[in-house]
Amino acid sequence: MKVLFWIINFPGSVGETTNAALFANDLVKNGVDCYFYEPEGFIKSYLMSYQFKFITKNDLETIDFDLLILSEYYSLLHISCPDEEKKKIEFIQNFSLKKNIPVATIDILGLGSSKEEIYKHLNSNPKLKSNYSEIIIPNEKIFFSIKPCPINTPSNLNFKNNNFYWMFPKLDSNLENQNKVRKMFDIPENAKIIFLPISKWNNIKLEFRYKSNFIFILGQYILNLLSKMNLDINIYLFLGVPNYQVQKFQNKNLTLCYFNPDSKNFIKPEIYENFLSMCDVILTIHLIQNSFIRALASGMNGINLTNGLYFDEKMLPLYFKDIKINNFYTVEMLPFEKINNYPNLFETFEIFDENFIRHLEKLLLDNDFNKSKFDNYTKILENNSNTPKEICNKILERIN
Repeated sequence: MKVLFWIINFPGSVGETTNAALFANDLVKNGVDCYFYEPEGFIKSYLMSYQFKFITKNDLETIDFDLLILSEYYSLLHISCPDEEKKKIEFIQNFSLKKNIPVATIDILGLGSSKEEIYKHLNSNPKLKSNYSEIIIPNEKIFFSIKPCPINTPSNLNFKNNNFYWMFPKLDSNLENQNKVRKMFDIPENAKIIFLPISKWNNIKLEFRYKSNFIFILGQYILNLLSKMNLDINIYLFLGVPNYQVQKFQNKNLTLCYFNPDSKNFIKPEIYENFLSMCDVILTIHLIQNSFIRALASGMNGINLTNGLYFDEKMLPLYFKDIKINNFYTVEMLPFEKINNYPNLFETFEIFDENFIRHLEKLLLDNDFNKSKFDNYTKILENNSNTPKEICNKILERIN
């Protein structure tokens, strides 16, 4: 079997690239040849650490592919250049129809494989609907949707369509590798680690909408809240875009580790994997953030932070008066099925609500505090999700 991958969202965020790489890497381990179409810049350097093959447009006529997998096909509708969007869509349609090759998309939101199914999800949300107003499906008979879990919960209603559920692989918790990363960032062996990751594109948006030191101010505020806890343990709070340059600020047994937003020296994928796996609690202000979802898939404790529209601004610290910290996505605006366990895997708190700190304190003291939530969801996934190779085989079975 030969599978061609194309990361549509170029230059692409780390999330889209990571998801395609994880899926393809599992296929390679199971004897499937995986190729990536015209990767450039960051995408190519990221993929170089895997055993993938890279091809250009000229190679398409010489290799007989069995399946084309697109990473975030629907992101085409966000491209600011209509001509580029049209060119990519036409290429996908021609390539697929000409050789009768099935097409699948790994879409983090779990958007379906038919216009009817997609519109059913989006009709209730005008904001999302406006973004996806011109949905183009290459050919619905040979178009499939790979829905990552746990952000999507397998639904029996969805199986009749061309939809498959794939569980993100768990993070590798190799202690030797984790200890190397601890030494790299000078983290004591017994310290608890809290991480609020910010993607590069996310950080640029935050700087544009607020101000350049937004994340640092947020980190200081969380650090002040943490100082109210009476925990006799070392706590390291990491914030920002992961890179090798960290600015540290000490407050009693608490350390704020602020990744330098101006640094170009980003952590290598394998280093980041180990760093993420050793965190005790992961925070997010972006509900569909890849790191947050993958941490939850590994059974880690997570908290979604938001600033509600009805929050009393009189309660805000003075240095937050000119900043609105609205979550980029809320549970209500995501096109979820009515039955979806993803929102049950984490708690949501206002950033300025001290209940957030009380909950965080429980998570730091007891790693099994939320264990039952993950156990219940794991049973659902075991019965309904498929491995990458199973998904590819089932797609080929359906068109033959």
